[in-house]
Amino acid sequence: MKALVLGVCACAVLAACGNGSSTKGATQLAAKVNNSEISVHLLNAQLARLGAVPEDQRPVATKKLLDNLIDQQLFIDQAIEKKLDRDPEVLSAIENARRQILAQAYAQKTLGAKAQPSEEDVKKYYADNAPLFAERKIYRLREVSARVPADQMEGFKAMAGKLKSLSEAAPWLREHKIEFAANEAVRPAERLPMNSLKRLARMKDGEIGVFENDNGSVSLLQVAATQSAPVAEKDATASIEQYFMSTRRDQLTRDEVQRLRTAAKIEYLGDYAKLAQLDTANAPHATAAGAPAPAEPADHPEAPAGAAAHASVPAAAAIDSRIW
Repeated sequence: MKALVLGVCACAVLAACGNGSSTKGATQLAAKVNNSEISVHLLNAQLARLGAVPEDQRPVATKKLLDNLIDQQLFIDQAIEKKLDRDPEVLSAIENARRQILAQAYAQKTLGAKAQPSEEDVKKYYADNAPLFAERKIYRLREVSARVPADQMEGFKAMAGKLKSLSEAAPWLREHKIEFAANEAVRPAERLPMNSLKRLARMKDGEIGVFENDNGSVSLLQVAATQSAPVAEKDATASIEQYFMSTRRDQLTRDEVQRLRTAAKIEYLGDYAKLAQLDTANAPHATAAGAPAPAEPADHPEAPAGAAAHASVPAAAAIDSRIW
């Protein structure tokens, strides 16, 4: 319950939803809760976060959001009555939320417009990545993956080059005491790593190839079957724009952080002075609330998520199964 009160109290301060003084200047009110007011402006901001709501569903959605704000206000009033707004944990939570909101606001207002791709950017990406769009396929893949010692890799690849069926790899792997796993899966193009997709797109049905994985293992992949499922440029535009916005914003954020750090006077104080010289390049990812975070590695770094959102795509089914 305390966690709920903390969250509600933080929302109260940051959303400017509280007693009458917090809505000073509001010209319209959506509701009054005892002596507190909920402004139309706040309600409309919540509605905007829902996105497009069908006109016939808007009254119900509005009522539900307003009821949520009323319930929230009841908790806020109780929190203030019990002086939880002076609790050190609550004050810390509010300050952390404030820092995060301000940092994100600066990033969005300053860097957002710069990340917007041009029409030419979108057209070029579409043309340069035909396997994702104009020549997109859905792949049924069979795979045998193993960790092959370096001194046996040459023999493994020689064996792979002679395979007519993926099942023929099993005797060689067992003979060389190499553990392996087999599976079969259906994947649309955008669910495959881009470096693998470009090669898979050139393979014929039934063809087998050797693929080295990022985790150090190696896979034998067979294209069991493919289904053509192209995506028109007009259907791909939104997801390509989103991809550009995300990747460019990440780079712009890194550049801006570097620029501001270079211009700022930063001192590590007290017991933390000894941390100043530490190299954190390979440290586990950890970002304080509100600090601009570097981009997380994507499973498919070159493929915009949802590139084929408008296409009819069978659900990707990963089926663990022995294929012999």
